[in-house]
Amino acid sequence: MHFPGLDETTVAFLTTERHLVGIGIDTLSIDPGTDKRYAGHRTLSAAGKWAAECVANLGQLPATGATVFVGAVKVAGATGAPARIVAFW
Repeated sequence: MHFPGLDETTVAFLTTERHLVGIGIDTLSIDPGTDKRYAGHRTLSAAGKWAAECVANLGQLPATGATVFVGAVKVAGATGAPARIVAFW
């Protein structure tokens, strides 16, 4: 797997130094494709935050001030599920 992502240090910074509840990214994972440890996922999860992956149109959002609604379904025993994501600003 070869795609960009966030390193563990960046995720740690975002979860401790920024007021966020989750991370949205347009790639297949918040972790780089070469990271077999899933360090970003582990750091994000330990902070009680969520990740939305393969999110479209992120470039249309302002740098600050958007409210994002993530409508996710529960799938028993799954590590993820499809979501409908809507942003308002």
